[in-house]
Amino acid sequence: MINTTKIIQLILILTLSCPAFSQLSNSRELSLEGYNLPQSYYYLNSVGELYDFQNEWKTILDFNWEFTEGLSLITNTVINLNTSAKSRRFINIRDAFIKYQSKSLDLRLGRQLIDWSELSGWSPIDMPNTMYYYDFLNSDDEEIGRWAFNGFLYQDQIVFNFTLLPFFRSSELYFNNNRWIRPPETLPLNGMPVSANFSGTNDQIFKNEWQFGASINLPIGNVQNSLIYYNGLNDIPVRTLDVTSGNSSELNYQIGLVYHRLEQISYQNSFFLGQWNLWSELNYTRTRISNNDDIIPHKFYNLTAGLDRQFDLKNESELHLLLQYIYAFNNDNVEYANNDLDHIFNNAIVGKIDFTVNYNLAILLRFAGDFKTSGYYLNPEIQYNIGQALTLRLRSDFLFGDSMGFFGNYSDNTRVGLAVQHYF
Repeated sequence: MINTTKIIQLILILTLSCPAFSQLSNSRELSLEGYNLPQSYYYLNSVGELYDFQNEWKTILDFNWEFTEGLSLITNTVINLNTSAKSRRFINIRDAFIKYQSKSLDLRLGRQLIDWSELSGWSPIDMPNTMYYYDFLNSDDEEIGRWAFNGFLYQDQIVFNFTLLPFFRSSELYFNNNRWIRPPETLPLNGMPVSANFSGTNDQIFKNEWQFGASINLPIGNVQNSLIYYNGLNDIPVRTLDVTSGNSSELNYQIGLVYHRLEQISYQNSFFLGQWNLWSELNYTRTRISNNDDIIPHKFYNLTAGLDRQFDLKNESELHLLLQYIYAFNNDNVEYANNDLDHIFNNAIVGKIDFTVNYNLAILLRFAGDFKTSGYYLNPEIQYNIGQALTLRLRSDFLFGDSMGFFGNYSDNTRVGLAVQHYF
């Protein structure tokens, strides 16, 4: 178990030592920097005995060491504390890899975050990324690093990439005391609901083997074209309900987590039209789904198109706009569950508007609307720089719509939040 007191002591040491370390190193060979992010959310709707306040502290630490020209150590560590959930008190080493870079090569070996897509917006090819899914909306700094070899070969304007991941790592799902994942409290028995007690999870890996991905990036005229392939396991499992014991008035059950094959092919392109960046993606995904107590292969497709632009306004003001359309479909007439993390967007518009008023003030808005499920999401945020290294962040998350869709299903998680970000 993580010792909270020792973690707090470590955070204080790092925060106080970083400025001194930067002055002592005084070169490009060593760098140590990061930030502290205490944040608190208040949920406007109560859900049983679950928490109304969510309080966490994150410390992000970047340490880089350039041994010689072209050879360096890259690290990124997340220290996370939570006032109520012990499972959210951890140290996550996301990056710890050796990087070799030359004119034609970029080789990385070790624990690292993998960027499958280079597009500005949401991309289905990022499905293999593993996350801590304690909070479905606030995914900043929640990605989990993977042990991998990741190599790039540059030939003129063509870029080849190959990624090899020898060990499977699933995303973290939180089934206890969580507003986003709620095990059922009743189960049907002979057509009638009876009380049910959740007794834990049972992990099953369909086939544990090495995972890999490859891509080629090729410019044709002014259009960047990318073909990306991934073969491995899905970090999000198919869930099954397995009754372990009980009687006619009460049942005990486990949730089976079946990790299964995932295969993806994506074609992406992007180009500039004036000052607008335009992009699109066609994605094929082969995975598995649950069907009448059986797990069967399933294919689906994603088609996305988007644009974004940065506007430089008067004085210190800037405006960044991004708008994207996402359409997902399958040939099996499958309707996805309203809590399926692989199928949040079906026929949707997503976007963001970032308005930097001046050096001290920024107003941000993230939004999404899924027309198929009539679900909607708004995330306004105000950021104000109190000092050179201190930023106050006031945000809220509004979810509403039909309960059969993802956003409507979690409408009782509408909330307001406050965070203070301290850079060191």
